[in-house]
Amino acid sequence: MKNLQENNIEVVVTNLDKLRDSNKAYTAVWRFFRPFNQQGTGWLPNSFADEAPSMTLRSYLELFNVKANHRKTLLTEKEELITSANPHYESGFTSNIGFKVSESIPTYIV
Repeated sequence: MKNLQENNIEVVVTNLDKLRDSNKAYTAVWRFFRPFNQQGTGWLPNSFADEAPSMTLRSYLELFNVKANHRKTLLTEKEELITSANPHYESGFTSNIGFKVSESIPTYIV
């Protein structure tokens, strides 16, 4: 993303807080802890990378709430491509969909 921005390509990132909850059963637990501030240093191991900083309990609770926007949109002067596909091996086994729009491309993004 940084490379795109450095080359004057507009990048829009979704505010995940505005998306609906994907796991209704867990969301009740998460909403209880959500108001508490994320302060202090982490003490729990980071499960993503050994060299990454330690995580707090609240970080893990937020992670388990699982919100994501998998839409990828590429807009040029001539075409727009809207997809849900991820360009890596693990996504090859999931259902993905895409749309290519070549005519009447709107000049705004909602």
